[in-house]
Amino acid sequence: MLVRLYVEVVRNTPLLVQIFVIFFGLPNIGIRLSPLTSVFIALVLNNGGYVAEIVRGGIEATHRSQVEAAESLGLSYFQTLRYVILPPALEKVFTPVVSQCVLLMLSTSLVSAIGVEDLTGAAMIASSETFRTMEIYLVVVVVYVVLNFVFRAVLNVAGLMIFTRSRRRLLGRA
Repeated sequence: MLVRLYVEVVRNTPLLVQIFVIFFGLPNIGIRLSPLTSVFIALVLNNGGYVAEIVRGGIEATHRSQVEAAESLGLSYFQTLRYVILPPALEKVFTPVVSQCVLLMLSTSLVSAIGVEDLTGAAMIASSETFRTMEIYLVVVVVYVVLNFVFRAVLNVAGLMIFTRSRRRLLGRA
């Protein structure tokens, strides 16, 4: 019930509002955090809500007949989870989780709203000093695109290695 509430609140409020609530709201109840800590907590909580929902969907995508087959073989709940439900579920959710990680990286552009310097914040400062807005933001676009491709490629290679190894292990060919 609490997890469901957390996921719904996170998914139905903008990340910028979540950052503001943590950075500006928590001091009202006596919890003072640095801007960097506030941003870290907001990004983790936000991404955690989305990833939890992605993983839940992957687990629920496991057909009931597979679970029944595991039960008929006498597998315990944890064995069913480990050998029957999680391997295909994790493979199903890998691509959406990678996409969510890329969105997390792109969401860091919001952190400059509370004074944490990032690529976008540095671009705003450089733009205000040089008045070369178009050139500066075109460079920022190129940097984000390159980061996106590199990040996605690294995660996809890592996923390929993990899932190939786990398939071999499950099939007894380690």
